[in-house]
Amino acid sequence: MSLTEAGEAYLSRIGPALGDVLEAGEQLHALQGRPSGVLRINAARISIAMVLQPLLAGFLEAYPDVQIELTNDEGYVDIVERGFDAGIRLGESVQKDMVAVPLGGPVSVAIVGSPDYFKRHPVPRHPSDLVQHNCVRFRFSGSGAIHKWELTVDDRIVEYEIGGNLTIGDSMFSVEAALEGIGLAYTFDQLSLPHVRGQEVEAGVE
Repeated sequence: MSLTEAGEAYLSRIGPALGDVLEAGEQLHALQGRPSGVLRINAARISIAMVLQPLLAGFLEAYPDVQIELTNDEGYVDIVERGFDAGIRLGESVQKDMVAVPLGGPVSVAIVGSPDYFKRHPVPRHPSDLVQHNCVRFRFSGSGAIHKWELTVDDRIVEYEIGGNLTIGDSMFSVEAALEGIGLAYTFDQLSLPHVRGQEVEAGVE
């Protein structure tokens, strides 16, 4: 069997396009099961430092076809409305209508201050002692609320409204403020331990 003259003419017209379709199908098959494209993530600075930064290099090496766009934002964000694929926040910063999955294990916090600060003020031994101290406060940019310090007292979580003459909107600045002797900072062990080990900051109430 052989093509008619009309068939030959038709094949010569559609041949290049058919080749492109077959090549595109082969490329699609090769990409199946391999992540690719742009991944847009919105995260607070503290979330970037504690969760994302240790993972980024390994992730990008494992998935070279993925491009990550990382946006730092300390406030509440509607990730769908803003065009993000995911958002990373601390547990208490997740809005109720969002679907959340945990990243990493539980984390612990400490209240820390510099040796210079503790030369001027006694080390707090109980959460009730915090009313006598200058504490570095954090204000959420979205709601405007001041973050309450959560501490365990008699096996239950108690929230404390603390006072101080410095209020910040950058969650990573609290340790730096403590190092400068401004006041006490409520921060994660992961961020404060390098300074505590270096004897630049002394731990207060845990």
